[in-house]
Amino acid sequence: MKITEVTFLCINVETAEPFNQTISLPGTYKSDEAIEKRGRELLNHDGVRMAALVAKEEKEALYGMPEAEFIAHARVLPARAPKQEN
Repeated sequence: MKITEVTFLCINVETAEPFNQTISLPGTYKSDEAIEKRGRELLNHDGVRMAALVAKEEKEALYGMPEAEFIAHARVLPARAPKQEN
């Protein structure tokens, strides 16, 4: 799976202190504006505001988890409709 590891400059609006926040976003992005939009969606809360994109790097990552952990965190989905033959 491709991920985009991104570092954002953020501001604590209560203390006016800047800090860097690094997060991993699934997939790749066509533009910095798209990355910034997603960063604002994830980081703008509880007195924190994303100010600027500092760095980005696309990486290949392999994710996994034990089956018991997957079952504990997964939710049951509705059954799929049967496939129709042509």
